[in-house]
Amino acid sequence: MLGYYTGRLNGHWDAPSRAAFARFIGEHNFENKQTHPEAVWPTVRAYLKERADAEVARRTTTAPIVPDALSKGPGAQPKGGAPSSNRSKRFPASK
Repeated sequence: MLGYYTGRLNGHWDAPSRAAFARFIGEHNFENKQTHPEAVWPTVRAYLKERADAEVARRTTTAPIVPDALSKGPGAQPKGGAPSSNRSKRFPASK
């Protein structure tokens, strides 16, 4: 989730999982707390959970849904698809 593990989630602490966790530990300067390959300090676990929760919130929180937003936004064509009549007044055709 945080960009360290790219394989398919399988629920096992396999070599790709350990490698991803080692990259996470190294990038966040937790090397001194990783003394045993099968144990994780509570502070590291809490930090990892905090980061994962923030990423889940970022990915699942969206802007409100606006019906027909694409037809109302910048660049939307007027009903009927005709170009704006103001354009011809501002930019007369050159001869």
